[in-house]
Amino acid sequence: MFRDFTLEMYENLCQSLINNNFVSTTVVEYLQNASESSKKRVVLRHDVDKLPNNALRMGNLEHKLDMKSTFYFRVSTFNEDIVTKLHALGHEIGYHYEVLAKNNGDKKKAIGQFKLELDKFRKIVPIETICMHGSPLSRWKDSDLWDKYKLEDYQIKGEAFLSLDYQRINYFTDTGRSWAGQNYNVRDEVEGGESFPKIKYTPDLINFLNDFKKDISINTHPQRWNSSNIRWLMELLGQNLKNIGKRYILKRNRS
Repeated sequence: MFRDFTLEMYENLCQSLINNNFVSTTVVEYLQNASESSKKRVVLRHDVDKLPNNALRMGNLEHKLDMKSTFYFRVSTFNEDIVTKLHALGHEIGYHYEVLAKNNGDKKKAIGQFKLELDKFRKIVPIETICMHGSPLSRWKDSDLWDKYKLEDYQIKGEAFLSLDYQRINYFTDTGRSWAGQNYNVRDEVEGGESFPKIKYTPDLINFLNDFKKDISINTHPQRWNSSNIRWLMELLGQNLKNIGKRYILKRNRS
């Protein structure tokens, strides 16, 4: 039986990136050296919405392969022991914020909560970049917070959706438990770049990236990647139900 979105399949993806001479980098490193590298790079990014232990497993695997990535933690998933271990392995820890949605679009209240949560994170590990959490059920898009406020006022070097130039770097995400994200993507989208609708499963992505010449960004959600049969099946069934709702939301938004 073919099973995608296991830790073993993620290792296959990482090994393929290595074999195709991609150099892994964190978000902050890419922003600091966006035009200084002659090598093609992959920005590995993980949005830790649930199951932080899965994030640690992925981080350990990447470290074994001499790769590094950025892990964005929500307040609900910010586990001090796990983020400390990931940081010690050389990975970047970021803040997966959702304060505008939590405050019903009130930007003044949202930025106050943002600062409190950011300070809480920074007591444990350095935080240099952030990434919004996009709830498909919320009418508020958290990155709109930066229409009023400035990242640099909070010593933030970049926002993963806003600060990378996606005209130059191709973006792939496992949103909806598929790499064909446009079918289920309500919030997890970037400005610019190409769309690759034929890439659905991870082997499709691996084959596509053979001899690929441009920089890429790969975004995963660690709760999707499970080797346990029970956890894998639960995620599959749960995501299929969510995708029905996402398709309805997308149809409504586009009508």
